[in-house]
Amino acid sequence: MQIYNRENKNTQYVPFYMAAGSRLLMNEVSPIAVGVTALRASADVIYSDPNGFPVAIEYSERYALILLISAMRILSALEIGTAILVVMSKVSTSLIFTSVSEHTEDGLIGVNVQGQVLQIGVDERDIVPYITQKLQNVPLAHRIMEKQLKWQLLQPGEVLITYHTIQRFRTALPTGGRAPPLMQYPAVLLQHRRLNEQESLEQLRPIEPQ
Repeated sequence: MQIYNRENKNTQYVPFYMAAGSRLLMNEVSPIAVGVTALRASADVIYSDPNGFPVAIEYSERYALILLISAMRILSALEIGTAILVVMSKVSTSLIFTSVSEHTEDGLIGVNVQGQVLQIGVDERDIVPYITQKLQNVPLAHRIMEKQLKWQLLQPGEVLITYHTIQRFRTALPTGGRAPPLMQYPAVLLQHRRLNEQESLEQLRPIEPQ
């Protein structure tokens, strides 16, 4: 925005935001296999404050979440496949004016007008229980778990299934008559590599009593 002082005849440029409502539209543009439907999802962005509008948006590849920050410092996390709102939370005491993706924790790093650098991400231990128990959306929890699993497969040297990961699979509820997640996800692993010792033992555990 340009500010002009008529008396002093000088000009000052001030960065600012302008928005008139907002709707999140997601369309897949990458090549897809024959017979596969391209991803298309949309949702109106919900603001807890009527003065809110988007100022930053990043993508969490690990969890397939859109991370959107509003002018009122509210973070909204939406699942990319359905545009379902997963969580909304205040993340800063002042306006975040810029952000970049943060690949180590797969979240974002933002800077607010007070000069604070904020690292914002997803708690991998709590996201699935939160979706299952708080949102009571088991299919969404399974999609998040599967996306996280596939993301970890691409990480070099990653010990994929740890004790904590196995516990999340064990407590997750099955959906639509499908096998429990603990039995499903090793099949995804086997498409990419062999199971390690810990993963193999977990597959034998259901038949131990027999």
